[in-house]
Amino acid sequence: MSDPYKMVIISILAFLTLVIGVLAYKYIYPKKNISLFILLILISLLPLVSLLRIGSYESGDLTQNVFKSMEFYNSIQQGNLIPRWAGNLNATYGYPLFVFVYPLPFYVVFFFHFIGFSFISSIKLLIASSFILSGVGMYFFVKEEFGKFSAFVSGIFYLFAPYHLVDMHFRVSIGELASFALLPFSFLFVHKLLIKKSSIIFILAVISLFLLFLANPAISFICIILIAIYAIFICIQKKERKIIDVIYLIPALLFSLGLSAFYWMPVIFESKFTHQAIYVSQISFVKFQELLYSSWRYGFLFQGPKGELSFLIGYVQILVIALCIYLLIKNQFTKIRKSNVMFYLILLLSLFFLLLPISSFVWDKISILKNFQFTYRLLLFVSFITAVLAGILATKINKKIILFICLLAILQTILNWGNRRTIPQINDSVLSSQLPMSTSAGEGFQPAAPKWIDPDNPWQKNIPNNHLEVLRGKAEITELERISTRHEYRVNVSYISNFKENTLYFPNWQVTANNKILPINFTDPKYPGVITFQLEPGSYKIIVEFKNTIVRNSSNTLSGVSFLILFLYLLSILIRKVNFFSKVLNKLLPSSSKSHF
Repeated sequence: MSDPYKMVIISILAFLTLVIGVLAYKYIYPKKNISLFILLILISLLPLVSLLRIGSYESGDLTQNVFKSMEFYNSIQQGNLIPRWAGNLNATYGYPLFVFVYPLPFYVVFFFHFIGFSFISSIKLLIASSFILSGVGMYFFVKEEFGKFSAFVSGIFYLFAPYHLVDMHFRVSIGELASFALLPFSFLFVHKLLIKKSSIIFILAVISLFLLFLANPAISFICIILIAIYAIFICIQKKERKIIDVIYLIPALLFSLGLSAFYWMPVIFESKFTHQAIYVSQISFVKFQELLYSSWRYGFLFQGPKGELSFLIGYVQILVIALCIYLLIKNQFTKIRKSNVMFYLILLLSLFFLLLPISSFVWDKISILKNFQFTYRLLLFVSFITAVLAGILATKINKKIILFICLLAILQTILNWGNRRTIPQINDSVLSSQLPMSTSAGEGFQPAAPKWIDPDNPWQKNIPNNHLEVLRGKAEITELERISTRHEYRVNVSYISNFKENTLYFPNWQVTANNKILPINFTDPKYPGVITFQLEPGSYKIIVEFKNTIVRNSSNTLSGVSFLILFLYLLSILIRKVNFFSKVLNKLLPSSSKSHF
């Protein structure tokens, strides 16, 4: 029996085991209600069973993410708290991968690997924790306004949204998976901040937005727009709130931008040194029929035989939308619920419009949107909104019917609870040996390719025999030290010689000879984008070092200052709390007791 069929059988058995367990619990403890929150977490484990398989995925970006994680880990070990340069990738020529790729998932993988897990297992732990947290976040967000049962229903719909499973098992987009987890928390803390001005809630809102910026900048940009619209809606809906209250969100947004400046500032100001404009110039749209139906296994498999992906909304999700519209027309909702449903349906309609080719003029007019690249990424927000609508629907429809709909939402995805196949022979050792050549084999992140190299053939396909080579002349070269951002050599030059240091140039690579900065060339037609320089006869200590630009130093400083301010703010809150409790304690203790201290 092939792996995919085995995985389906295992998924069915896992589902039946959970059902039997719940029924057994109700039989043994008939008077005890099952905690919906605990049940939601148990249900969220079902699509994660496949992660227990040994090895890497046959398709998707799991292996590519392992390569990136290995280099990220190496860079931090070498003393780069904020990695920028991936020195062992691209056939050891390196490239500025970590200037442009979202860092949050790789910091999480760093932590998991640091405490002892393999890189492959660390990626899988990131996937699992992101998936579980997404359900938890949705539960608490919806519970805030619609109650526990609605929160449970929304959690189910968010977890088992088809695009969520496509992201997890077929694309393995760890940045989007982290965004799935952080999105409901961002809405939750923004909602709480609007309702109740609290220092702790303010800090939590800042942290959630900060992490979202680091998880996926394209997603976070759309998220900020939706949060602003949501905040205005809440202020209009709740009469005790005023539109002016939205201004309270501005400090939270500014703080989160300050904290994450070390990432987004270089992305904005240094993308001009890359081919990013070429690679993200076109937006890829979803076809209307793709949103409604999957082409494989009677519509219930979300990945084709050649790795094609389905981008459907979900059959049960469409049912929920239809029921909400029907009840809205029939005027079955209370005034407050009606406004909620109308708000989310309008957002949903707007997202549907942006998903389709008919919205191309919008994407063309707003240039910053082109960084989104693929409109199917908006399905993350579609999944979020349909899940909230399912929770609202649960306030109006019989519980048994809603639970049956939840069951359908889960079962419609059962063929997608795991990647098609894992390759158990692939482990960290195998991938580590492939690290230098992984970039040309698929790891390469094209928007980070320096602009001085050929955009049609950006990656090196051969590992150089030596990191420093003599092009013309005569010299003896001894390599003294090499880490990703610093290369040291001892060079004895017999007569004027030209050298090629097999590293791609990107600002601010610098070459010094005996502490004197040398002019470098990286536009030689024979070696485009590669560092070359010239030396007169003599003995030299050559240092080739990747230094921070003004932008990177400024962004690091802004983030550092923001962290310091936030830390001092948190410290002041704790001091006030301690002083408050000590005063209360002094009032409660009798004077005779105080004298004993």
